[in-house]
Amino acid sequence: MRDLEWFAPVLPSPPPVMANRGANGIDGVVSTATGIAASGRPTVALLGDLAFLHDVSGLVNLPDVPAPLSCWTTEEAGYSRSSPKPRCWRRDRFELVFGTPPSSDVGDVARGFGIETCEVVTAAQLQAALDAASGPTVIRVRVPDRVQNVALHDAVNQAVRLALA
Repeated sequence: MRDLEWFAPVLPSPPPVMANRGANGIDGVVSTATGIAASGRPTVALLGDLAFLHDVSGLVNLPDVPAPLSCWTTEEAGYSRSSPKPRCWRRDRFELVFGTPPSSDVGDVARGFGIETCEVVTAAQLQAALDAASGPTVIRVRVPDRVQNVALHDAVNQAVRLALA
């Protein structure tokens, strides 16, 4: 959500964006997306792997939802976006306190609920998967590991600071 707020282009007719913020942003996100799709509105939910697994019970009635719902999960191997930068901590301490990489496979879990899954790497593959989705779908997007992800965000933020200076 933060990346969308910070880096998404301004569109003349933007789609509706809804955000569900629980205690740490993961409470009930699958259920919220299912509820939006149940209203008849085609829905794309952008979730981290932990958020998806945290509210996996929201998938129970997903096959009965009338509108297409695509859950786009970023496979981050655990909590990363708003956690302290790994370089500030010894790696083993960071993993123990903040890492929480899931031991369940998102694709296996979704298939266990009878939901179609696919994995994408490029933006073109993501768009094709979103266009092809006609029912409940989990689209898995692999992203850099936490250290690479923090470095990428730092580089983008630094480029923005320099451009504004």
